[in-house]
Amino acid sequence: MTEENVLNTVLKSDELPTLTAVASQLIALTSKEDATPTDIADLISKDIGISAKILVTSQ
Repeated sequence: MTEENVLNTVLKSDELPTLTAVASQLIALTSKEDATPTDIADLISKDIGISAKILVTSQ
């Protein structure tokens, strides 16, 4: 399966969960070279689910 086929399959899937607004913003923010750890932490703190997953993963 080519990368394009995989991408098309994923994008057409009805079974994948949608990203939260904060998750989408986090992806955009972390792709910027000028993003600071403070910027990232501030954004993460706005989503309790992402915050919880990070805490569980880090322990």
